Amino acid sequence: MAGILELTPARLQWREGVPAHGDYDDVYHSVHGALAQSRHVFLGGTGLPQAWAGRAHFAILETGFGLGGNFLATWAAWRSDPRRAQRLDFVSLEKHPLTAEDWRCVWAHGEPELRPLAQALASRLPPLVPGIHTLELDEGRVRLFLVYHDAATIGEIEGRFDAVYLDGFAPAKNPAMWSEALIAEVAQRMKPGARLATWCAAGEVRRRLAAAGLSVHPASGFAGKREMTVAWREGVLAEERRPGRVAVIGAGVAGANLAHALARRGVPVTLFEREASPGQGASGNLAGVLRWLPSADDNRLSRWTRAGTLAAHAMLREWEAQGIDAPWGPSGVAHLARDEAQARKQRIALERLVPPPEVLTWLDAATLSERIGWPVDQGGWWFGIGGWIGPQRWCRRLLELAGSCLTLRCATAVGSLEPCAPGWRVRDAEGSVLEEVDAVVLAAGAEVPSFAQAASLPIRPARGQVSLAPAEAGSPPRVTVCRNGYVTPEVSGQRAFGATFAVGDTDPAVRPADHRENLVKLEAILPGYTAGLDPASLEGRVGFRPAVPDRLPVVGPVGDAPGLLVLSGFGARGLAFAVPAARLAAALLCGEPWPLERTTALAADPARFARR
Repeated sequence: MAGILELTPARLQWREGVPAHGDYDDVYHSVHGALAQSRHVFLGGTGLPQAWAGRAHFAILETGFGLGGNFLATWAAWRSDPRRAQRLDFVSLEKHPLTAEDWRCVWAHGEPELRPLAQALASRLPPLVPGIHTLELDEGRVRLFLVYHDAATIGEIEGRFDAVYLDGFAPAKNPAMWSEALIAEVAQRMKPGARLATWCAAGEVRRRLAAAGLSVHPASGFAGKREMTVAWREGVLAEERRPGRVAVIGAGVAGANLAHALARRGVPVTLFEREASPGQGASGNLAGVLRWLPSADDNRLSRWTRAGTLAAHAMLREWEAQGIDAPWGPSGVAHLARDEAQARKQRIALERLVPPPEVLTWLDAATLSERIGWPVDQGGWWFGIGGWIGPQRWCRRLLELAGSCLTLRCATAVGSLEPCAPGWRVRDAEGSVLEEVDAVVLAAGAEVPSFAQAASLPIRPARGQVSLAPAEAGSPPRVTVCRNGYVTPEVSGQRAFGATFAVGDTDPAVRPADHRENLVKLEAILPGYTAGLDPASLEGRVGFRPAVPDRLPVVGPVGDAPGLLVLSGFGARGLAFAVPAARLAAALLCGEPWPLERTTALAADPARFARR
């Protein structure tokens, strides 16, 4: 039985110089070339590039990513078109992705015109883990959503599309790709006026397209093939409506990621922060842990934290590739088992999940001791894509990269909100109007329920005290280590460890008792490490995290108030939640495809509390 996270890569073969999939006994494209086929069948069949001319946004759904040729041809056409859409989203399903090695091999011999784009994509390809992986290209103006799932899970894709590439191996080779159920799901996601194209001319496929409510028509096939098929949904293709200006309240990791995401979409944002600078409050710590929380059944928390860790990791790696200072240490994270019983549970979880070892594996005590630089008494999980992030520096870098679309108003406390035309009036504590905007997002952490519209949300402050000790570069631990607490490597001459988590405790003062609690945690992580560490000599910091009962984030509309969203509830997992949660909020505001599977995203819906 396959593991929950186990993907089977494509079994690449070559037939007369054309790539083929060994398990499906079929070639990926015609012998006449991938680029020419993509241009004739898919771009030509959906009316591109004319269909996206002058548009703000254009979204394409593809049912089989394969070698990536259709995406690369579309990306190349978008780049070369002066009348192109301002932003292009390309959502593509793939059950059997290529390994990175096979990708490089294919495109080393691939179309010369597409080869530079394929090579640029090679270093960005996500690990072979199920989920929706977002690759932001051309400064975020082009986004590739790689959906590593069976096509039968298309119901997990949330979005409405302007064009569809219905692609896959021949119906006789892979009938599931052409099933009545899949074609119906595809058709449901097409906007009025949207066009669909496929190289397939089978009568049964055409009948299924017609049964799904589409107008179907034969067209001239490619390179000697007599016919292909085009289909469309009747109506006029219209733009999704998006806000003219958004107010985001709170400049912590939630608000900063959202402001960055909206700015990359060209949406003007006013970011209100009551403190004198961004990244204060719960986001003001020296360093926090980036890693996911595996579970043997891959529950909702596991899926959310995995998606967020992969997304943050990809973002920060891309910054490094661009020469942007990334405020993190990607040295990996060790999560030590408490005892042999937990070690067995960790190993059982891995046996059920079977993730790629570069993402998560289990290491014995000796191997972890060597990596940490300190002897430990148990083995544990090793997160190869984990590390530490400096949240305050991350906030500032995100806002710097937001550019001219962002207006940052620090030392400005928002007191209340009231509906108005066209959306919301933002007032300060004295009732003076700060701004009128189309939409508002409450990203104010534990302060969200102070707004009348969100008062019913069960978001409570959880006091967390982090302890800081002087540290020399290269001193142990050399990696971030967790075990009912965490300790980081040296960061800017200090080491962070802790932390406490007390829901409902509102004391802002640093307390010696909490330093002692953190030292107990540190000693449990690294036995013998705390000798000579005096609680009275430690520095510390207190922050208040927004906690909710189910430990999942809170992302989405607030009640039935149009244009009002909440982005909060991150608890102790802010670094792992922030990127996909902010991107989800941006997608909801702009009517774009969601960056998460539908069931995973809806687990964060604020309405879940009212349903209980």
